[in-house]
Amino acid sequence: MGRKTAVIDLLRRCAVSPGEYFKGENHASMRKNLFQWCIGLVLIVLLAGCGFQKRSNGLPEPVETEISKLVIEEYAVCSASVDAPDHFEFRQRIPENVLAFREDWRIPGVEARLRTQNTVLESFGCELRPHPEDPEYSYQVMRGDEVLVDDVTYFWSATIRVDGADFALPVENDHGKRLLVSKNGAEPLEETYATATLPIYVGNDLVRAEVQGNRVVVIQGDEPVFSTRVKDEMAVSSPLKGFWPWREGWALEVTNEVFINGESLNRQLGFDQIFDWQLLDGEPFYFFVEHEQGGTVGIVYAGQVMRERYDEVVHYRCCEPAAFNVNSNEHMVWFYALRDGTWYYVEAGPFADIDT
Repeated sequence: MGRKTAVIDLLRRCAVSPGEYFKGENHASMRKNLFQWCIGLVLIVLLAGCGFQKRSNGLPEPVETEISKLVIEEYAVCSASVDAPDHFEFRQRIPENVLAFREDWRIPGVEARLRTQNTVLESFGCELRPHPEDPEYSYQVMRGDEVLVDDVTYFWSATIRVDGADFALPVENDHGKRLLVSKNGAEPLEETYATATLPIYVGNDLVRAEVQGNRVVVIQGDEPVFSTRVKDEMAVSSPLKGFWPWREGWALEVTNEVFINGESLNRQLGFDQIFDWQLLDGEPFYFFVEHEQGGTVGIVYAGQVMRERYDEVVHYRCCEPAAFNVNSNEHMVWFYALRDGTWYYVEAGPFADIDT
């Protein structure tokens, strides 16, 4: 029986209706019932003070690590009084065996990266393959024997229309030009970089997010469908942190806030900050800050709150310290976190599934 159920049950058993006081019951019985009712009321107040009411917004209780699919592995690096992750040399403090343990998952090989994209492309008779003249650093987008795009040096995740009629694969060639590849060929993309995201399919429409003055706007086709005000911080970094397809809609991250189809996840869950939202093994992973819980940084994965807490997680930094921002791929997340005066290097992922 949960705490809430137990308290409600106690109140039901102990409460005395006004009519019962006028049925001639003895005073001792009335005093006993009144005393028990007061105890129940005190329990409710105490539980509310312990954060019980905070869960009324639908956020699940923290889960034990053994219950969650997510595995969080922490490695103590050094005391904060000795050093901090704000310069490249800090990484040398992490033992080589620690970095080597999951290196193949942190830096997946070309074959694994291509396999993920080709799962989408193959139904259109297309393929992303290593370039025959430079297979380690360059790729080609093929349609049968036809080369749609040559000399690709980088590619992003492909998305597909909900009706299955087409796909969108953003790539960059060896001249630094970005192209959007579809079943019919490739078209150049505007060189917006930090001011806009690459287009993705949401439903049957291409959707993107872009910075317009002091607002971030989501544009579906050519029509704006959502906007939110942000601080003007382009001199340091873009307030537009990420944009993803999620289920049959989209997820947008601006500085310390996430919107799902236009609804603030922060407001929904009662968090003061949410950052580094991403899909990890197909499920949402993100960090949050809750000032009512001392301003510590927590983690949510697949709708579950992890029990780990940190005083700080390095994120949104620029220049040299940006080397220690949260990093990820589709299988794992790695980051640097401070707790109780010690810096940790942390890796998180559904490793039990991956290792088997």
